[in-house]
Amino acid sequence: MNLQGAMAKSSKAKKRRRKSTGFYDLNLLTEGTSHAERVALAVTSFELGYSGIAFNHVVKGSLSDAHACKSRCVDLSAIVSADPGVAQSAHFHRDVLGVPPARRSFRQYNRLTITIETAIQTNAVNAANPVIRSYDIIAVRPTSQKAFDQACAHLEVDLICLDFLHRMPLRLSASSVQAAVQRGVFFEISFSGVLQDVKARRELFANTQILKGLTKGQNIIFTSGARRPMELRGPNDVANLATLLGLSREAAKLSITRNCEVVIVNCLSRKTTYKSAVIVEKIQDWELSKPDDTWFEVPKFWDPLSVSKSEEDQFLLPEKMKSMKALEITTDREKCLGEQEGKVDQVSEQGLNSAECFESIPQDDEDNFLSIDFTNAVKSPSGGDVKAEREMLAKLSKHLGKSKKRKR
Repeated sequence: MNLQGAMAKSSKAKKRRRKSTGFYDLNLLTEGTSHAERVALAVTSFELGYSGIAFNHVVKGSLSDAHACKSRCVDLSAIVSADPGVAQSAHFHRDVLGVPPARRSFRQYNRLTITIETAIQTNAVNAANPVIRSYDIIAVRPTSQKAFDQACAHLEVDLICLDFLHRMPLRLSASSVQAAVQRGVFFEISFSGVLQDVKARRELFANTQILKGLTKGQNIIFTSGARRPMELRGPNDVANLATLLGLSREAAKLSITRNCEVVIVNCLSRKTTYKSAVIVEKIQDWELSKPDDTWFEVPKFWDPLSVSKSEEDQFLLPEKMKSMKALEITTDREKCLGEQEGKVDQVSEQGLNSAECFESIPQDDEDNFLSIDFTNAVKSPSGGDVKAEREMLAKLSKHLGKSKKRKR
């Protein structure tokens, strides 16, 4: 490759890195939690700036019809209507994180994690199973070497999650890991409980280094595995934790942004399409009157991250309210103090023009506001009460001195 081609490839890579996407946490545990706790998890994730979450249902053993997905998405519209501060916090964090407008909606997904150990449990994991099709994201947790190798090579799953907080009962082989990467399967690293246990931190660091070396930093996502809102962390905190565990800054950000979107697109394409390529939809009677050319057009606003055409799976963040202006207070204290000092030095012996001196003092800043009685002050340079003028100058100089000390 010549130098020009290498530079063009490098510039394209930089543009891809600059393009911001939404942030996702695809592992919020529902086991042992109530509906109120799930609502609190969804609201906290929404406020922290996440664009999507997944409620994780863990199944140990064989699947049955009782394990079918029955949970519904949390209705955030009623919560935002009752407490506008939730939307304000979400707007603030999305602006700080640089989330583009296309990812401002908040989506909720249902995830199924199956613990597999034997061949019978492994064979039950297939796309034709109606229990599996009732969920959006499918993950497996292999606990034996044979189950891990089969999950990497053959199983139609989206995620392979391992217990990185303890000594693993299997070996991560390069051939199996690379087979999963080539098939588009992602590995999940959950940091739940790592902040409380020193031994868990040591195991997580060692296991992450092994996985990073085998995958070369690709196809890795980070999740919280939270059961309570206090266990959630902001997107930047998760990215910083990933860098501490050995990932590069780019790979750390991809582990909670682009990689999660790829997982969602893959699982929804498997769920809503035929052979992950063709969407078959029944044409309604009123659509038969349209021209034949419009039947096969791709919708202009087609969203690959949406579970269905219904709006139950996503909540659109409302526009900024008027009360948000109260959060955008901009005070230029240095400029104000400089102007006041210059005007005090330029006061002539004949008198003080009070209108010019106090023109730029911010009236809405309680710390900088100075109340002075102008009743006996000088109204014109030609005459007035000199004593009142001196008192006013002394009060103004004292106020400016306090502001300088506070600034230091």
